[in-house]
Amino acid sequence: MNPVALQLANGNAFFFGMGMVIVALVLRLWLKGRISSLALRITYIAGVVFVFFSATPLSFWVYGLWLVKTFPASIGGFVRSAGMS
Repeated sequence: MNPVALQLANGNAFFFGMGMVIVALVLRLWLKGRISSLALRITYIAGVVFVFFSATPLSFWVYGLWLVKTFPASIGGFVRSAGMS
């Protein structure tokens, strides 16, 4: 079986995606520069995609709550850093 499909099906992608989102948001506080900002944005988006495509059985309102909590944090961090560069 395809390893990516296996990770999505068994729910490991959920935790990997959560970790990617947290790492991207935390590292955005310390790293400056265009390339690091782009890499962290890609990491954040990939983490969100992994969380939503994982087969973790959560209600839609839990996913919505998580997105409502992380989206403003990402916008605040990425826009603040882009405006100051």
